[in-house]
Amino acid sequence: MLDAQEIARATALLESGTRRMTAQDAVRMALDATAVDGVEIGSVAADGWLSGLLEQLKGHGRIEKLPAPSGFSGVLRPYQERGYWWLGFLGRWGLGACLADDMSLGKTIQTLVHLEREREASHARRPPVLLICPTSVIGNWQHEAARFTPGLSVLVHHGTARAKEEARFLEAAGAHDLVITSYSLLHRDFATLAKLAWSGIILDEAQNIKNPESKQARSARALKGGYRIALTGTSVENNVGDLWSVMEFLHPGLLGTQAEFKRNFFVPIQASSDPAAAEHLKKLTAPFILRRLKTDKAVIADLPDKLEVKVFCTLTREQASLYAAVVEEAMPDLESASGIQRKGWCWRRSPSSSKSAIIRRSSSRTTPRLPNVWARLRDWSRCWRR
Repeated sequence: MLDAQEIARATALLESGTRRMTAQDAVRMALDATAVDGVEIGSVAADGWLSGLLEQLKGHGRIEKLPAPSGFSGVLRPYQERGYWWLGFLGRWGLGACLADDMSLGKTIQTLVHLEREREASHARRPPVLLICPTSVIGNWQHEAARFTPGLSVLVHHGTARAKEEARFLEAAGAHDLVITSYSLLHRDFATLAKLAWSGIILDEAQNIKNPESKQARSARALKGGYRIALTGTSVENNVGDLWSVMEFLHPGLLGTQAEFKRNFFVPIQASSDPAAAEHLKKLTAPFILRRLKTDKAVIADLPDKLEVKVFCTLTREQASLYAAVVEEAMPDLESASGIQRKGWCWRRSPSSSKSAIIRRSSSRTTPRLPNVWARLRDWSRCWRR
């Protein structure tokens, strides 16, 4: 039965002509019927390119298979190819993507291939892509880019030698395809980074912005870019609330305001384990999150067989002599111990334990050629455990 007030609101909306529907509005309504300016939406019908896009986002259409760019020096595994195609599909429409593959499945290489393809497909000089990552992996990104996509020019904006003057930075960034910086500099150098309209913005270890009120999360959302990618192995690290900040970076407004998200999703899911709310959230976010685990059958089939290599390390004459002396000294205590005390004896016993004996013998420097016997035996032990 029609409601007179709803009809009046719908009529006013149509006659006003002031509310223009964006592509994101259409995508959001197609994924999950909602309301626009108080008018309930039952379904969305589209034609042309928008119809094809909506069908693909719902999983009803096939994503275009893209050839690897000529500048890529490597081979993608089948599941990595699918990730590369997926990034290309969403990037083509300017939609954000969260690549949430399990650790060590190759999020870095999939992203680099995507960036190289974009570089080769561009006929004119494009603004660079900004990659923000933890300081500890800046070197890895630089090394992997040089190895797999050597044609991709990379600028590392980090350290005391970085270009701090705005004009100098803009000139240096404009001459490169990819600019890599750290989360620690995202807020500190935000005024400079915000001067560029980037081709794309990529967050590696995107769980770093899980707190939406943090300075780095606010800064990441405020940057201007053509498309956005979040790379993370843990899109939901502590609770479902972590997801809002990542999705707000990728698709502002997709999950509503923070208060709306808390009311519609966080409280029902975390407090009540509401399956309807969980399904509602999944329906909205699934098209933009790709997660594969090493235990997935499709992934396991693509991975190489496990290789085990045994490496045997022999003791030097001095090490063997010291080891024999330590064992001989420890045997009386070991023989008198029983049960759990015997099993856990080696490194937890008092001054007569083997570790203490090794340290005493090392500190006594009875052998000139062994200034640090404990360090040598420790290295040997590590090698043996491999």
